[in-house]
Amino acid sequence: GGANWTQQLIGVIASIEWLQCSNSGQYVIFSRNGADMIYVSNDYGVTATGTSMKTRRCDMDSTGQYMCVAGIDVQGIIFNMSNDFGVTWTQQTISGNGNNPLLSISADGQYILITSANNSIYRSTDYGVSFSEVSGTTQAWEAIEISVLDPKYQYAALWNQTNTVWESVDYGETWTAKYNHPSAV
Repeated sequence: GGANWTQQLIGVIASIEWLQCSNSGQYVIFSRNGADMIYVSNDYGVTATGTSMKTRRCDMDSTGQYMCVAGIDVQGIIFNMSNDFGVTWTQQTISGNGNNPLLSISADGQYILITSANNSIYRSTDYGVSFSEVSGTTQAWEAIEISVLDPKYQYAALWNQTNTVWESVDYGETWTAKYNHPSAV
């Protein structure tokens, strides 16, 4: 795979800020830097439909059925969720601090993590219908991820003086510092 490449969506793909695709490659979602637009393709990237929404990060489950987008505005993190392959979207505000939102969704779409710099981690265990703040997780987060193989394993990282990787082994309910290397991760 990857030996031959075909350029698609010329003119639409300028300044892509974030991109994700389903395991099969049939569904693709991407956001454009500064455009407050997301684009969804259901035909392997041949064509895409644009939808206006606040966007900084996007992610999807392994099939493409569950797509999520995190953006920011003066109210905080704006979270948009689709459970029908990007056809329709629901929006909610997650928190009061929307600086540099981070987002991860599990392979089956059930678990979602969202945070931003100097903010708590928020988690959903119900396909993005609701979120709860995880107590004691206010940090300057730089990365967040849910394991593809087993969503009970979730990770978040700090890239500062401590360079610490945090781990949850209970679907994001509690977090423990697991790796600390002050000079580099």
